[in-house]
Formats: sequence, C-alpha cells, structure tokens
Amino acid sequence: AGPSMINGIIEHNHTDVVSTLLVALRCAAHVRGRGVAPPHPADAYRLALHFERHPGLADGDIDGMLRKTAATARLPWSRHAARRLATRLARRGDPVSRAEATQLLEHLWRGDPWDLRAARSLAIALQRRGDRGAALRVCEEVMARLRPLPRSTLDRIRGAPRHGWADDWERRLSRLARTQAG
Repeated sequence: AGPSMINGIIEHNHTDVVSTLLVALRCAAHVRGRGVAPPHPADAYRLALHFERHPGLADGDIDGMLRKTAATARLPWSRHAARRLATRLARRGDPVSRAEATQLLEHLWRGDPWDLRAARSLAIALQRRGDRGAALRVCEEVMARLRPLPRSTLDRIRGAPRHGWADDWERRLSRLARTQAG
C-alpha cells in the first residue's frame, strides 16, 4: 500500500474518532440534563417532533425549537417546522396563538403560492377567526391558479384531500360565497 492509500485511511479514522467524540459529548450533556441544540434544521425539527410525541422527555421548549428551525429558511425543514408550529398554535385556541398561526400560514403560502396545504389551512384559520372575506379572497386566488390546470395535474399536487384539490377548493369557495352573501 502506497502513502496516499495510508493517508486516506488515517484521514478516515481521524474523522471517525472526532465524530465519535462529538456524539459522546452530546450524549454526556443530555445525561447531565443539558440538552444540546442540534446543528442542522432537519435534526432540530425531528427532535421537536420526538419531544412532542413523548412529552415526558421534553427538555426544551418545543415551540421554540420549531420557531428556530422555521427561521433558518433551510428548505424543506423550515417550512415543515412552520407548518407544525402553526398547527400547534391553532389547536390552543387562544386569540394570540391563533393570530400567530394565521401569520405563519400566510407567510408559508405567500412564500410558495403552490403550497395548497398552507393555503387551505390559512383559509380555514381565517374562516374560524370570523374573517370570511379574507378566507374567500384566499380561495379565489387559489382557484384562479388552479382553473387553467388539467385535473390530472391537480391530482398530483402534494397533500391533496381525499376528493382532490379541485373539488376541495370548489366546495370551499362556494360555501364561503354562500355565507358571505347570506
């Protein structure tokens, strides 16, 4: 074996030793009760979900972890975290939490007008807040985007409800229009 091969093996082993040491230090910090924030948004998002599913383990502020991850603007994790945070806030039901949830959903949808799940959640949040006019405007904007597309394309857009996006938005739009008129 030549020197270049040996150097590659030494470098690989060095990386393994350093990685193992970092994992050991993180584990030791957790054992001592000091959670260590994950360096990557994907890890932070997954850790927040883990704590959410296992409340007894939560050694940190789940909403704070999701907010931090959402603020990184590292796709897709920042969007996942913002959507999860909006869901958590909306479920609380108090006006301040619902307002923050609505702002998050608006930001998600405006950031990606094809994020129909965010638009749908936003329309529902606005309707529940009693702002049917704003919910109707969201529906009209979405329908203006969807109308030119063939149904087969709409059915492939991620996160479609059981009856498909077109039917869902048409029902939502007609229901809101009826309540606005009545």
